[in-house]
Amino acid sequence: MIVKVVMKMNIIRKKRKELGISQSELSEKLGTSQQTISRIEKAGIENIPCNLLIKLADIFHVPIDILIYEEQNNLFSSQGEELWEIYKQLDEANKTTLLTLGRRLSEAQVENMFKRQMGDESDKNSDM
Repeated sequence: MIVKVVMKMNIIRKKRKELGISQSELSEKLGTSQQTISRIEKAGIENIPCNLLIKLADIFHVPIDILIYEEQNNLFSSQGEELWEIYKQLDEANKTTLLTLGRRLSEAQVENMFKRQMGDESDKNSDM
């Protein structure tokens, strides 16, 4: 899943520098290229894969909403914090399972919303 993100200030660069690591070191930890890190930092790249955001949050020891909004807000509720703590304790196989489950739930929710919306539209069209 890709998340559309527009960062006002480049929090990724700021957090990387706070840790004292280079773009190359960060890219190694993320399993991506140094060029990807550079693009994220320069342009505030808009389409960031969820798994990359999760890894960045883990490396920087911050909730994901800090990376997106640069401040913690209501997006990251106590349930979100609990889920994050659970995720961090899992081994790689279980992290993958949890992410897969989350993606499927999200897709199902979007599909249900779409079906409800299409149902509403067909109800309006039947009135004509």
